[in-house]
Amino acid sequence: MSTVTDDATSEPSAALVNQHPKKGRGSFVHRLYTGEAGFDFIGRRRIFYVISLLLVVGSIALIGFKGMNFGIDFAGGNTFEVPAAASDQNQATAVVQKGLDKANASLGAGAEPAQIASTQVVGSGSGTSILVKTSVVQPATATAIADDLASTFRPEIEKRLTAAGTPITDQAVRAQVSSQAIDATWGGDVSRKAVWALVVFLVAVSVFLRFRYRSQLVIGALTALLHDLVVTAGLYALVGFEVTPATVIGMLTILGFSLYDTVVVFDKVDENTRPLLAGSRMTYSEAANLAVNQTLMRSVNTSVISLLPVAALLFVGAGILGVGTLKDLALVLLVGMAAGAYSSIFLAAPIAADLTERRPEYVELTRKVAARRARGATRKAGKPSRKSGARAKSRADAAESATPSADVLDEPDGAAGPGDAVAQEPEQGRARRAGGTPRPGAKPQRDRKKR
Repeated sequence: MSTVTDDATSEPSAALVNQHPKKGRGSFVHRLYTGEAGFDFIGRRRIFYVISLLLVVGSIALIGFKGMNFGIDFAGGNTFEVPAAASDQNQATAVVQKGLDKANASLGAGAEPAQIASTQVVGSGSGTSILVKTSVVQPATATAIADDLASTFRPEIEKRLTAAGTPITDQAVRAQVSSQAIDATWGGDVSRKAVWALVVFLVAVSVFLRFRYRSQLVIGALTALLHDLVVTAGLYALVGFEVTPATVIGMLTILGFSLYDTVVVFDKVDENTRPLLAGSRMTYSEAANLAVNQTLMRSVNTSVISLLPVAALLFVGAGILGVGTLKDLALVLLVGMAAGAYSSIFLAAPIAADLTERRPEYVELTRKVAARRARGATRKAGKPSRKSGARAKSRADAAESATPSADVLDEPDGAAGPGDAVAQEPEQGRARRAGGTPRPGAKPQRDRKKR
């Protein structure tokens, strides 16, 4: 006795493997990628333009009115470094401030008094020292401050000299205190080199993007880069952190991060929009918006993973551990990376879409898409399409030809007319079919002999 196996019941998983997920189901990331869920970044681009414009204008206002806190590397000044523990930072600051007060007391009217720019801990363990930066002071004042620091921290200096096996003398103790004067021209050289590096970077990026993408995407990417620079500088002016060479390095670093995030988005935009002109199903803005949503989670994940170590560097290293040399670099990286993630999603792609849709071929594409959707909406409202109308008309003609006319039905009995054949045809046809005669138009059947 044979048994019949039902494939649908024996292998239920095979049918589920080939099923496409229903609309509205699946993970949020999947629905973002397929366009079933998402945010209309391109459609609401004017809102983001206003937000970005406010950020840029506010940043420029902060830079212009409040100014940047340039360190002595740019403005010129003096540095004093003394071997001491991290807990002695306040004491070292007090010694330097006392020396500056003496020098300021002898200044004439209208002269700008010298002041402390920053104090920070350098090094760790037995090599810890206190670094104090001041504005420009006279050489005699700098020598007097260095002598006071050597005298105040002499026990700690002698302890370290003994550990190193160095004979203890007044000259050896004094040599452990470093005093340097930095000219403002050095900061000017650094600034010029930084500007040249920025110009070369922007030119190289423009050439690369132009070979890879359309010119409209290049404009969007460069606008996002400039936005990130201005916003980062504005927040730096708001916080009042000292601008150092580390800050300049951080500025150039965030440009690379912002460009990377923008290229990730633009790759998907280019992939989605390349075949658009061959059809009329989607506008450029819709395809670009789909691309932004498809790369949204990747951009968010990349930004979060990148910001976590930078935030730890700023809040733990500079805030908790007191390593002041890290805060300049950490702050500019934190702000710049966050601004880069924002601009690549909310600014670069909308600007590129806005400029591209002004081209004649994409204006025509938008018109075709609107016309196609208008036809579809009309059909849904009840108007038959051309094919369905033709089929309905043919069915009506066939029904009309098969129905006897009123003249034939009103003829007297015995009168012959064409309607007789029409009226009798159905019963004759049924009789023939009942007798084994095939109906008209049917395929011939072969006579099969019974074995």
